[in-house]
Amino acid sequence: MVSKIKEISKDQNGSKNPIFPPCIGFGVLDESKTRIEYPEDKNGEPILNASYVSYEGELVYKVRLGEESCRVEELFEGRMVGLTISPTLQKAFFQRFLCIGDNPRFRQMMGRITKDRNIGFVRPSRDRFRTVFFPAGLILVLRLPVVPDDQMTEIEPNLREISTHVSIDGVYGGRVITAGQGLLTHYFARFVDFSATLWNLEETVDLIFERGLVPRYPQLGLYIFDPADAAPGSFQVYLGEEGTRMEAYAHLLDRPGDIHVIEVEEMIMSVINQMKGMRNAQSTWLN
Repeated sequence: MVSKIKEISKDQNGSKNPIFPPCIGFGVLDESKTRIEYPEDKNGEPILNASYVSYEGELVYKVRLGEESCRVEELFEGRMVGLTISPTLQKAFFQRFLCIGDNPRFRQMMGRITKDRNIGFVRPSRDRFRTVFFPAGLILVLRLPVVPDDQMTEIEPNLREISTHVSIDGVYGGRVITAGQGLLTHYFARFVDFSATLWNLEETVDLIFERGLVPRYPQLGLYIFDPADAAPGSFQVYLGEEGTRMEAYAHLLDRPGDIHVIEVEEMIMSVINQMKGMRNAQSTWLN
């Protein structure tokens, strides 16, 4: 359906028109539907029209690109769910992707890849991502903790096989710190960071799970990050199960610029105390 990008046309003066990226966000360019128009009301200014489709061939974006304006329509299940008009395709794209949390296609995809799987999807807020790339949209970091550390030798063959399909950003030493019943427990570990664009996110996650690389324990699942939240110095305390087994846990990577282990322990205990305070307040209010 989709072949490599080629020059679409030249205007009457012989200068090249802008070339559409081969992939934008959720869609890949369908060259069979790319065309050029010369509307009378534009005084002969060429308008380039392009369509971007999903894996299944569903129309995702309709783009009309002129010399000073770009119109992008986003469609989902045959209906328009967004319209952006901006001076350039890149600016129109950024307007759409800065707030993607309520995008129906994104929500549907995340529902598919997280259903019945040990996946933690980490976002700084409900609707916004801090890192957006043109034309990929989101490049997400998939972090897999491997515990205990010596299991790396067991999964290395699968990692080598996956690396021919998926980008591996790095393998880091670190630890998983859990807290419960007033005790802190450290599990020394390796962490493997993959990266995937929106276009190949679902395929990448499926491949990682098909190779049996994701542990079943909650704190050792596959974590999906905005790159800003996976960078050195970023840190998150995850709320675990209530009761005697676990109350909170955190991942700590041993990289330059990462948070110190003592700070991690203090933050975990602070979260636990906040949780206990909230539960006690609720119990008092009910009584």
